[in-house]
Amino acid sequence: MLLTRILIKNPVLWLSINTNGDADTSMHGAKQVMPGKIPLKKLAAIKIAGSYALAGGLWILFSDFLVARLFSDVPTIIKISTFKGWAFIVVTSWMLYVFIQRAIGLLQRSEQALKDSFARIENEKTKCENILDAVGDCIRIIDTNFKILYENRTHKDLMGNHVGEHCYKIYAGNNTVCDGCPAGMTFSNGDAHMAERCIHTENGIKYFETTASPLKDPAGKTVAVIEAIRDITSRKKIDSDLLRTKKLESIGILARGLSHDFNNLLTGILGYISLAKTSLRPDDPLYNLLTRAEDACLRAEGLTHQLHTVAKNSESEKKTISISGLIKAASEFALKESQTECTYNIQDGLWPVRVNEDQISQAIYNVVVNACDAMNNEGHITIGADNVVVDPNNSDLLKQGNYVRIKIEDEGVGIEEKLLPKIFDPYFTTKKLGSSKATGFGLAASYFAVKNHKGYIFAESTVGKGSTFSIYLPSA
Repeated sequence: MLLTRILIKNPVLWLSINTNGDADTSMHGAKQVMPGKIPLKKLAAIKIAGSYALAGGLWILFSDFLVARLFSDVPTIIKISTFKGWAFIVVTSWMLYVFIQRAIGLLQRSEQALKDSFARIENEKTKCENILDAVGDCIRIIDTNFKILYENRTHKDLMGNHVGEHCYKIYAGNNTVCDGCPAGMTFSNGDAHMAERCIHTENGIKYFETTASPLKDPAGKTVAVIEAIRDITSRKKIDSDLLRTKKLESIGILARGLSHDFNNLLTGILGYISLAKTSLRPDDPLYNLLTRAEDACLRAEGLTHQLHTVAKNSESEKKTISISGLIKAASEFALKESQTECTYNIQDGLWPVRVNEDQISQAIYNVVVNACDAMNNEGHITIGADNVVVDPNNSDLLKQGNYVRIKIEDEGVGIEEKLLPKIFDPYFTTKKLGSSKATGFGLAASYFAVKNHKGYIFAESTVGKGSTFSIYLPSA
């Protein structure tokens, strides 16, 4: 992995990271030496003192010997000894000056080289930290005790600063290492491992992919683990949307081939049921059974109509309209047999949209019916529409552009958070199985119809408070 290579090939970064994530670049640290080695300043002093002692000893020894051999007159010897002393002072002072100057120069060059080295280390550390902070993924380094040694800025912004703490306590609330921990497996065998996690946050369910890579010492032993944590919520949504779309496309292909023939069969069945009912009295037990069969056929006919509507995706059937009238018409049709109250908050001057009226009308109808069912055909629904401009900075789910947004809010029982990602799947339903309303196709048909128009549909819900469905259609 690239980040692992950066850290492994730049040992300066690893050496510069301590438990506080900082480098010890102080001169106090620079003065520390390895045990058994003489410091540079003390070594220079020893050299100067040794040279001075050697030179002085040799001068005294040879000069006294030479004077004694050449002169026997005591006054002369005293004068020569005095001159010899002054000469010794001059010569050794000059030698001391030379030695000290050289030693000072050496120390200055050594200290400057040391400062330059620490400056380069600090520069490399800053560069590496800037690279890690610029990465969109969360990066952290964990030691063999599962204590966090380092976190980049993205990690701290998303999850807080937990350097120096044990990861399993902070993120999982455990007293021991989590089962299936990728870092634990990396410490065990020295290989990279990957795992996915689902976390409930204030903004809903988030999916994260964690890749754990080993950080090894020169001997090849794993001394720490680098974890790269990536938010894959958007990718999971795209994969889910793609799978859902493929399912609906398969249903659409089937519907195109069967809807007309199935409708013809239903028409024949309904005709025979109607004829049979004409020969019976309303209080006859068979009359009631035939009425139920007739209702079942009508529901099947409605489902076939939805399949046929979803199957149509011809650009020639789309036209540019002002959608406010269509919203009201579809909503009123869905509410005509319900006791649910409805309030419209439709903005004036909505942008025109290019749509297939049957498909979008069916999509709105299905969502409104679902809202009524959630409130047992009572309560209150608010239906609104407005113009929305989406730019790259305010959304990672919608493509940049101008949209007409349709919002349908109910006060029903709400949808559990874990079920929200599934509500647009074909045949998924929370209604009681066997119920006439439990087709599991209404919201899926709405999803497919909106997608056919390169639009988006989202659901937000709080259990016990209600749900809000938002449909985004691109403006023409």
